[in-house]
Amino acid sequence: MNTLKEFHECAGLKANLAKSQVVFGGCSQELQKQCLEITELQESAFPMKYLGVPITAGRLSKTECRDLVNKILAKVQIWANSDHMLKVLLQAKGPKARKQITGTVVTTAIYNIWRARNQAIFNDHVIPTQSTITMIKQQVRHRISFMHSITKKYTMHNCT
Repeated sequence: MNTLKEFHECAGLKANLAKSQVVFGGCSQELQKQCLEITELQESAFPMKYLGVPITAGRLSKTECRDLVNKILAKVQIWANSDHMLKVLLQAKGPKARKQITGTVVTTAIYNIWRARNQAIFNDHVIPTQSTITMIKQQVRHRISFMHSITKKYTMHNCT
């Protein structure tokens, strides 16, 4: 526990022990028991999930990756339908435009989700889910509007 205390003093970051778990590998049962007694952490094992993302000791399987991508796409589709963004995606001219818009949605979502995660972990500031979704929507609208102003390939009439 001294190591975690030293880490806190050096980095200014503090582990939330109530949410922390320990995974053992390659050590004796006695050592595991001692570690659990000292740290008072819960024992866990792979595979596990962290913020909904599967964590394994090795590479993610195709099924795990597919499940994760499907969950992300389902979330994106929910808000896309509510703001008619799906129509914009479908009305985009040509496969290149569709790829650019899809890439914009995915990268914006990933950036904002990780931003919210990092704020929670490193600054002890939880950004509400609705705020993150609103920020994603605003940034996607802005980026599509910008792409439209340059190329005139993207319609924005359903994005307001």
